Amino acid sequence: MASAFFTRRLGMTMGGSFVLGAGIELFMIKTGFYAIVTEKEAERYIERVEQHRDLVRRAHEQRDIAR
Repeated sequence: MASAFFTRRLGMTMGGSFVLGAGIELFMIKTGFYAIVTEKEAERYIERVEQHRDLVRRAHEQRDIAR
């Protein structure tokens, strides 16, 4: 009997969690959340690439000066 109650309760909890998660995902898609996050991540990536290029450029300049 306790097993049936637990199974039913677990099913209700899992179903409710699924519906809640789907609602949150739908909200994020409809509000453009993912587009904003993608844009911000692209900006951060470009910044990291530029920092890396500057670091490499400075290292090459210092190596050329040392020669």
